[in-house]
This record gives sequence, C-alpha cells and structure tokens, in this order.
Amino acid sequence: EADFEEGWQKWRTLRTFFDEIELELWPVGAQGADSIAAALVDVDEFRKLDRTVAERVAYLQTAVGRAQLPPTRARAHLARADLFRFRSDLGNASAEYKLALKFYREAHDACGQANTLLSRGNWRLLRGEFYLASKDLTQALQIFEHEEQVLGAANVLGVRAELRSMTGDLRGAIEDFNEAVAGFLYVGDGLGLANALH
Repeated sequence: EADFEEGWQKWRTLRTFFDEIELELWPVGAQGADSIAAALVDVDEFRKLDRTVAERVAYLQTAVGRAQLPPTRARAHLARADLFRFRSDLGNASAEYKLALKFYREAHDACGQANTLLSRGNWRLLRGEFYLASKDLTQALQIFEHEEQVLGAANVLGVRAELRSMTGDLRGAIEDFNEAVAGFLYVGDGLGLANALH
C-alpha cells in the first residue's frame, strides 16, 4: 500500500508532463518512438485512476503504433488485452493476447509469456472456458517453474485452485491452494497470501 501511494504521488507530479508530450515529434518509426511507447505503457497503471477507459484505449493505441522492439510491442498488446478484458470486449481481448504472446516469444521473454498465459487463463476461467483456461494455466506454471519464479508459480496455482474447485476436482484444488500459500509465504507476498485466503 505504501509503495502504491508513493507511486501515485510521483504520478501526480509527472501526469502533466505525459499529458503534454507532443507525440507528433516521435512519429511511427522515428528514433526514440519506442521509448515513448514504453513510457505510455508504464503510466497506464496510473491512468486507470483518473482517465476513462476510452482515453486509456487511445493512449495504448498510440503506444502500439510507435512500439518498435518486440518487448515493447508485447507489453503494449498485453496492456490492451487486459483493458479490453475489463470492457468485456472478447474479440479484441483475444486478438491482443495472441499478439502479446507472439512478441514475447520473439523477445525470448519466458516470464512475459507466462504472465500473458496467466492473464488469459484467468480471463478464460471467468468466461467458463475451463478447458482452455486449464491449458493456459498449466503452460504458465511450467514456464514459471522452469524459470524458478516462485511468486509467478504461486499466482498461477491460486487461480488454478479456483478452476479445479469450480470443475469438481476438490483434491487438486486443495493441493494447488496449499502450494500457492507456501509460495506466497516463501517470498513474503502478503497481498498474494491475502488473495489466496479470501
């Protein structure tokens, strides 16, 4: 909470700067345009506090248009996917997740791929697409475990526990839940632990 408050205060200071960027100075393909795109993606986390969804879509579209390197393009598409998911815009969300995965693969960013699969798996779970959700979550878990990312694996296990509970696999749900709790305790993630215990 303290970290978020600090970030929010910094955002209030920087908000005017980002709002007044003259994007025409960094047209598509221009030197520095990728850095501008990356910055626009970074600040979207704070724009959700004081901007409409339509405004955020426009900002992220600007980021997508100027992103040049695979990591930036991947992050821009994942941000858009999560936003379209929030709007229940199923077609656009699905397309953006596919693009995010494509560019994370090009960037050889395994954890980026896993985070995208986790987000899409959670989205599919909420839509009742249990088979597809299970595939995404299992793949994400395999990547996080291979990369020895305990927190990422714990996040996946928490969501998969919900999936297994909803599909009647109570033993599997308990196993995933216990592993998720152990992971959150190991890395000291109080928020993740609280979410798992809710």
